[in-house]
Amino acid sequence: MENDEIVMKMLFSEDQERMRTSIERMVQKEVVPRAAEIDEKDEVPKEILRIFSEMGIFSILVPEEYGGLGGGLTELCIAMEEVAKGSVSCASYILDQAFGALALRFAGSKVQKEKYYSKIMTDGNVAFAMTEPQAGSDLGGIRTKAERKGDYYLVNGRKCFITNGGYADYYITLVRTDPDSVGTTKGLSFLWIEKGTEGFSCGKKERKMGYRGVPVTELIFEDARVPVSQLLGEEGEGMKLAKGLLAYTRTGVAAWAIGNAQGALENAINYIKERSQFGKMISEFQAIRFLIAELYTKIELARSLIYRIASMVDQNINITDEVVTLASMSKWYATDVAMEVTTQAVQMMGGYGYTKEFPVERMMRDAKALQIFEGTNEIQKIIIANAILR
Repeated sequence: MENDEIVMKMLFSEDQERMRTSIERMVQKEVVPRAAEIDEKDEVPKEILRIFSEMGIFSILVPEEYGGLGGGLTELCIAMEEVAKGSVSCASYILDQAFGALALRFAGSKVQKEKYYSKIMTDGNVAFAMTEPQAGSDLGGIRTKAERKGDYYLVNGRKCFITNGGYADYYITLVRTDPDSVGTTKGLSFLWIEKGTEGFSCGKKERKMGYRGVPVTELIFEDARVPVSQLLGEEGEGMKLAKGLLAYTRTGVAAWAIGNAQGALENAINYIKERSQFGKMISEFQAIRFLIAELYTKIELARSLIYRIASMVDQNINITDEVVTLASMSKWYATDVAMEVTTQAVQMMGGYGYTKEFPVERMMRDAKALQIFEGTNEIQKIIIANAILR
């Protein structure tokens, strides 16, 4: 849309706009034509991931000295938004790679950075493992433990709902290294665990309503031997690292959601401009025109907040409490907007919107997942309220 293009040019630098345009063209050529098939087959889109790698999308957050683009949160959000306009599932792999790049940036040792940056730029096959059967939003309930045994940790426990489980080669895993800290968020640490580690396996693959083309599985640790050298940062500092990571990734989820919403709204607008009822185009009915105005405004409001946060983060590497709160606001608001927009897109298109002949039903199913990822929207409201009322 012309208005959308004007807004983007106001927000981005020339380099960022060139990047956005390049990704937009790639999505229309490579992602959109395959999105329905990815959803139908529920298989990892390896060819598209290869294209992402070749374009440097998996290199956005990797520092230049390690061969990356040295970009920031703004560039990550651009990529997430543009790819999500064509496929929420394909955009997921960008965010998972971002977890890997950020974990190394915030807490990786020189050896870890030299070893893993080059590998994660290749195909983005990273998984972020925090959730457990008894510990979703409440990280104080983490039970997966890592017991120090000389130069390695013995890891035991289970994770669930882990995106990229089974496909990823690297798992950034939150474990409890202090057995006396059970029930609190103290004594938690992150380990960088490689696929194939003795004692580590993946359990069942979840069957999902949407978000297909991305495996989500259990992780099982049974006396898994993980070298102490795989510890990210300092032992017991896991919650601090999680806070920094989530400030980035929750904003990324917001961009992910707005891309999905924009894609659905554009599909609906194209349809109502061509569909005639009662002697005139659907787009000419005042009720529909008001609805389009409302939905488009909500998307723009969410987008403005997203790139405000990205600008704040890119200008100041430190993740402040203000940024954490704003990230929760953006994640909650943008994903709720996406759910509303995609649902209304289906409604505007009537029976056709409900069929797989058009992409909006898939976009609606995918939108629901984004209200749950990276902390449910209810948790985001708790974070926001606590920050305001403390």
